[in-house]
Amino acid sequence: MYWEQVQSTRKELEEDLPVSAKVVLMSANGKALVMRKSSGLFDLPGGKVETGEDLFKALKREVKEEAGLKAKTFEFVSSWVKHHPTLGDRLVLVFTAQLPDKAKDIEITLSDEHRWAKFKGPKGIAKIADIPPGYANALHICFLRAGKIKP
Repeated sequence: MYWEQVQSTRKELEEDLPVSAKVVLMSANGKALVMRKSSGLFDLPGGKVETGEDLFKALKREVKEEAGLKAKTFEFVSSWVKHHPTLGDRLVLVFTAQLPDKAKDIEITLSDEHRWAKFKGPKGIAKIADIPPGYANALHICFLRAGKIKP
């Protein structure tokens, strides 16, 4: 995978950027829900926050739509500006939410947007070769917070 550093100035970031909110859903036994879009790309639950939409309501809506799950409380994990040559820039915000059940007891109901989803621990995540760096960092932080890996 190829990543290019793009210079961003404060002036450029003051413009209204579309916001994409994602969530690392953690099971009671410390596994994270990871997904694949219908296109095959790696993904986390979440999506675009509509203009004027409450960020946390958007996260709840997206989690319900994409995975058929309910998440209540969200904690900030990380953020970055994603640069795309044709789609433009967007602000990506990643949160985490704790689910009350163990991964094996959680039933995922996928939308048409995704073709695959599974709860994985740190070792399972490490085997996924195409996780974008921002998501990999967010997952790492969540596993650290859950005590599943050591600093």
